[in-house]
Formats: sequence, structure tokens, C-alpha cells
Amino acid sequence: MPFGESLGHACGLYTVFAPNAPVAWLTARALDGQQTRGQEGAGIATTDGEDLHLKKGRGLVTQVFPTQRLVRKLTGFAAIGHTRYSTTGRDKVCNVQPLKVAGPNGEICLGHNGNLVNARGLRRELEANGEAFETTTDSEIIAKLVTRAPGRTWVDKLRYVMPLLRGSYCVSILTKDSVLMARDPTGNRPLCIGKTNSYWAAASESGVFNNQPVEFFREVEPGEIVVFDEDGMTSHQGMIPTSLGICVFELIYFMRPDSILQGVEAYGVRYRAGQTLARSNPTPADLVIGVPRSGFYAADGYTAESGIPVAHGIVANLLFRVFLNPNQAERKIRNELKYSTTSIISGKRLIVIDDSIVRGNSNNRVIQILKMAGAAEVHIRSTFPPIIKPCYLGIDMATKKELIAARFGGVTEEVEEKLARHWDVASVRYLSVPELVEAIGLPMNMICLRCVGGRSAVELPTSFRKEEFEEVGAVA
Repeated sequence: MPFGESLGHACGLYTVFAPNAPVAWLTARALDGQQTRGQEGAGIATTDGEDLHLKKGRGLVTQVFPTQRLVRKLTGFAAIGHTRYSTTGRDKVCNVQPLKVAGPNGEICLGHNGNLVNARGLRRELEANGEAFETTTDSEIIAKLVTRAPGRTWVDKLRYVMPLLRGSYCVSILTKDSVLMARDPTGNRPLCIGKTNSYWAAASESGVFNNQPVEFFREVEPGEIVVFDEDGMTSHQGMIPTSLGICVFELIYFMRPDSILQGVEAYGVRYRAGQTLARSNPTPADLVIGVPRSGFYAADGYTAESGIPVAHGIVANLLFRVFLNPNQAERKIRNELKYSTTSIISGKRLIVIDDSIVRGNSNNRVIQILKMAGAAEVHIRSTFPPIIKPCYLGIDMATKKELIAARFGGVTEEVEEKLARHWDVASVRYLSVPELVEAIGLPMNMICLRCVGGRSAVELPTSFRKEEFEEVGAVA
């Protein structure tokens, strides 16, 4: 991300059905492994067959659940967990998930990763039918729809609701005796299944299983509903996918490098992107410097292709991903605190590899500290094409005026020249859209490229407000 300018993005989900294991503790560990997917809040819900138990709060997983003792108070045989980054609804206590919602068909807890672009209409319809809302997030809309849907089973109810939802969603639902997961028919966000000899689990990212006693089994298919219960795992068709829209930003920036999306590992995409940058933009230099952290993996590819040695010239405080902070003032402060340099860059010509350039807020700071450290020359390289349109599917860049490439005209060559002058660097180069698609290794008609001026699998509105429901008077 733009020099670690942490983009606000979707969320992290984890579910587990394990009658003979400490499900809340397993969930807390897994959420910590997905902490970069959301840092505003965390929560865990469990079931013991009679009651749903829930604890959640604002902050990091380790802040909400600072001790094992606290986690183990959440008893039961199944659990869902969530780490939140706000894309609809502000960073407020009421919006932290999982959400507990009761309806005519019973009580559930729900976690949601993604963004509904038809949330306004759905909420108005529910309110017209007498429903009251306690949050300002689109996730509560999904939960209320599910608890009120017709059908004999929770699968039937979820299958009824899925066609009503337009946009991006992976959901986990905890009932008193089961866990359900669903992935939207475009497959926009990742959702994976893991297993052991004794239980099943699911997570937003497959890489989480590498730090758990869980083996990656497979991805949840677009449009699929998966159930964990006393009979094991079962799969159900929720919707038939008609057009896929895998988020390319997941593979370039959001996901752990060891995670897989649509059969493609994120590290391989970033490595190949770096190789392509070296081939398409050969530049004499002394060192290749990756911007922490996603830039490290592309820097590996760049140096392998170019022969220019790679070095760690930028040091980052990685506790927070700045782009994930929804407050501009706090983003600015954290940008100033985020980076320092090592002496190896003094007097050197640098190729600086970043995963993307979005708002551009932190680029000035990074370039400033590189020059202060004595860099002789700075060449900026981005593994993502110029971002010229906002994303309404779960990434917090919902207005065009936020996007520096859009403000500078949107045409790649012009943006590169203007940015080089703006930052007073030797050069700026982006990966092109065809080059990015080649690095990903998936057909163009399977991925969402709207933010770089390409296709979207979902018809999107012309504008979107994160604060859409703030004025309705939800609790703080």
C-alpha cells in the first residue's frame, strides 16, 4: 500500500466447530493471525447448545482478549470470531462484530467481511416493516434478513437471503447447534476451509492455518454455503456464480503472503509483479528497497530479475497498518511515526518498491526520510496500476478525490511525470493493467479491476457513503 499507508479494508473471519477443543482460544489465536485485516475491533461468539456467548470490544485482539482466562470463559463447542475494519458504519462500539441478532426464527451471531452496495434500500425496506437497528453497519441488515427469512433450515434461510444482497460478502453465522459460512457469487473476498482429524475450521485467509493445528482443505466456492455441525462439514449451493470478480488488491496488498485466493498464492503474485517491473522499467541503481511489508516480496522479484541487490533500507513500526486507520488526522500522525531508515542507503541510487499508491499521504514522508538519510537518487516503483476509481466493495477509498492518481489526471504516463515532480524524485513507474493480470495468473474476466478503470462483476452505484446510516441515531 502506498508506503504502508494502510488502506481501510474488509475484515477477518474465523469459525470453528470442535466439541472437544477450546474453541474460543483457537479462535482468538486465529484472529491474531489475521489482525492486519482489521484493527478497530475484535470479538468472539460461542455456543454451548443452549446459549450464545459473546465478548467483543474496540481495539486489537490482544487488547480485547488480553488473557487466556478471559477467552476461556467463552464456553462451547463452536465459535465464530471477527476483526473489524469499518467500510460501512464508523469505528463505533455498536458496530464491532460478531453481531447478536434475534428474530422470529431464533437468535444468531454474525460476522461479515465485505460491503453491500444496496444496503440503503434493504434497510429502508426492513424499517418500513417495523425493524429497528442498533448499529450503523450493513452487517446488521444481513443478520436481520437471515433471522426473518422463510425456510425450514438455516441453510434454506441463507439461500433465500443471498440473492437479495448486492456487493461483496463473506459471512459466518453461529446458531445454537451449528456454524454456517457463505461467500458471494463473485468470490470477491477470500474464505477458506481447514480441517484436523477431529474438527473443522474456516478463515478469511488460508495462511492462518499455517500457525494453527489445522490443515488447509479448500476454498469456499463463490456462491457456496458451508455448514459445520455434529455431522461434520456439508456443502450447499447458495447461488450459481454468473460472473466472478476476485479482488486483485487482496493478492497485492491485503492478504498474508502465504495465503491463497482462487488457487493463487499472494507471495507468488507479488514476486512476479516485481520481476515484471524490473523487465518493463530497467533503471540503473545500487540497491532495491522494499517498502514494508508487501513491498518486500515484490522487491525479491525485482532484484532476482534485475541483478541489483536488495537491502532493508526502511524500518517500520508494524503494529498498525496506517491505511487501515479510518481517521485522516490519526493516519497523518501514524505516518510520521511509522518509518525510519538504515544507514545502508546513504549515497545510494535506490529503486523503491511499493505495492500500490492510493492516497499518497505517506509517500512524502517516506521520500523525505530517504533523502534525509542521504539517498543519492530515488526511483519509485508500484506493483499496482494507477488507482483512479473508488472501491465500494469493502476497501475504504470511497471517494475519487482521495485518489492521487485520479487527481493527477488518471493517464499513467501523465501521472508518473506529475508524481515524480510532486515528490521531487528521479522517476515514478507503475505496473500496467495487463502486466498486473499476467502476474496474478488468472483470466481478466475472473477479477475485479474497477479501481484501475477495468471491469467489475457487480453493477455499482455512482457514489457511496461510509456514514450512510450514522444520522439514524444508533448508539455510540
